[in-house]
Amino acid sequence: MFLLAVTQNQSNDKLITDMQDKLTEIQQHEIEFLNNFITHLGWMFGGVVSIVGFVIIYIGYANRQAEKKMKEAEKVLGAAQAAKDELERYKADLEENRKQSNREFDELKALINSDEINKIKENMRFLYKEKEVNYAIDQLKQMVKTGEKLLKALEFNDISVDFSTSSRFENCKERTQYFELKAKRLMYDRSDIDSILDGCTRLQRKCLDVMKALQDRLKEGTREYEEALAKEAENEDTID
Repeated sequence: MFLLAVTQNQSNDKLITDMQDKLTEIQQHEIEFLNNFITHLGWMFGGVVSIVGFVIIYIGYANRQAEKKMKEAEKVLGAAQAAKDELERYKADLEENRKQSNREFDELKALINSDEINKIKENMRFLYKEKEVNYAIDQLKQMVKTGEKLLKALEFNDISVDFSTSSRFENCKERTQYFELKAKRLMYDRSDIDSILDGCTRLQRKCLDVMKALQDRLKEGTREYEEALAKEAENEDTID
């Protein structure tokens, strides 16, 4: 029994020793694993730190580039806004100028259609016609003077004038004097200016016909006188 107990005790001691050795071996393996894990973890952490550093550097560069782009964009937007504001001011000025032009045009239309302007236009028309009347009367008076010179030349050369031509010339003189008096009265009565101008125009045509008749008669009488002189000279040569 004692021997069995001793043997059993030795077996237990050996088992304990084996178990302690196993435990020690396990602990050593665990320590080695932990050391390896910590080493690899350090490597991984170093890599992560490097990556994070690169990312931080890149982010800083990107931020600086973005800030530069933002400043450039702000400048462009500022210029665009200034151009837009200038365009708006130009449009506002243009609209104001258009309104001002419309107002001035309306005022001008009102002025043109006003009684005062109508009187001015009427006075201008009258002055223009009055000038035409005076010019026509001056022409008639000049024709009368020319006709009187032609009659004197005819009388001086003993050239007779038919009664019709003489009567028409006298009528030209009388009508010229008549229209001259009528023209002087225009300052008191303007209503006759159109009829006076029309009458002077028609009288000019009649007086021109009379002047032509007198000139033709003077030429004809001169030719007859020259022919008579030539015949008389021929007769004298024949008698000699």
